[in-house]
Amino acid sequence: MRTLVSRAIPILVLTAQAVGWGDILVLRGGDHLTGEFLRIGEGVLTFRTTLAGRMVVPLDQVQSLRTSSNLRVSFMDGITLTGQLSSREGANVLVPDGDQPVRSIDLTTIAEAAPAPAMSEPPPNLIPELPRRESGGAFETGVLWRASYRDSTQPFTRLTFEVSTDRYEFFSTILLELADEDAFPQFFRALAEWKFRTADETYPELSVGLEPKGVSREGMTLNGFYRELMVGLERNLDQGLFFRSDLSFGLGYAFAESEKQGLTGEVGIQTTLEYYDAEGLLVDEDAEALRRSARLLARLDLSNGGDLTRSFGKLWNFAYYAEEDRRREELDFGLRLHLEYRRQWLRRSTLTESLLLYPSFADGAELRARSESTLVIPVASDLKLKLDLIIDFESDPEFRGVDEWRSAIGAGLVWNF
Repeated sequence: MRTLVSRAIPILVLTAQAVGWGDILVLRGGDHLTGEFLRIGEGVLTFRTTLAGRMVVPLDQVQSLRTSSNLRVSFMDGITLTGQLSSREGANVLVPDGDQPVRSIDLTTIAEAAPAPAMSEPPPNLIPELPRRESGGAFETGVLWRASYRDSTQPFTRLTFEVSTDRYEFFSTILLELADEDAFPQFFRALAEWKFRTADETYPELSVGLEPKGVSREGMTLNGFYRELMVGLERNLDQGLFFRSDLSFGLGYAFAESEKQGLTGEVGIQTTLEYYDAEGLLVDEDAEALRRSARLLARLDLSNGGDLTRSFGKLWNFAYYAEEDRRREELDFGLRLHLEYRRQWLRRSTLTESLLLYPSFADGAELRARSESTLVIPVASDLKLKLDLIIDFESDPEFRGVDEWRSAIGAGLVWNF
């Protein structure tokens, strides 16, 4: 029985590769990763997984590598061969293309390795090499409850699109709240983000204490620096914010990336243009407060002092927002600080924690911040349940009566395409 099982395992592995399940990377700590082999060079192996994205692993931390397609492998002794990498009886081997015998190899002796071209290489400058391109998206719809100047529960829709190539990654998302016919949309947020890193760049290695079980700290010196460009748009009438646009450029670093978890940090310079209009803060109850206050004063009913105070508060807001000063435009410069942590748990569910800080250069005491927690739970192959908790903070709101703290809780279904 044991003999049958030992023979069946290699057959299953080869079958998985044959049906396109991808390449298999095994780390010395015991982690098995399935994805796509990209290259070996300068002592590191570059690998891409669907969940974690691009990973860079030192060769001395690799236990074995199985590829589903031919590679062109150049060794440090000057020999170049074409074939597939695999493992047999615990040893790494190269299965050459053609009738050549299988060769046992040490991965650390590989100088360069990359996917072999499907056709003979063209003369230089005749056929340009195009970067590899992947794309995908997601559509989400659900309900969003927001606690702000006015509490509300409204349906929303969100559209996300991603593109990944060998040289850059692009991410965009649009969130739209389906509410308020007179001031549609009441809430809107859009983001477009580019991350640039060419395949040949090398950077100083950093490591942090986020190692999966069985993987050493040295084995987590993955990815590296990347340049980042971000464009953001936002509208929130409950804040009196008619329109805000952000443009930032900075530098990011992927401290730790694996299929199960990841940590990234970004620092950038940001320019912000804001247009405020307090008309969105004027509601029918403000005018009603004026009539109630007049009736209370006429009766001089001091027992209703609490109602009187609240009514005068709304009356003051009504007079305050009715002034011409309610429309304002501001231009600000500051920093954009972003820290994001992702971890997979509980039946491949993914928890993501994100913290954004926007300190201002113009006023050192002025600060905007946003914390977002997201839990994604698979329901079917392309369908997921998504739960969101968003907390916003603004140290100096533009208008009086607007809360410094705002929160939102959302629940929706996500369809990947």
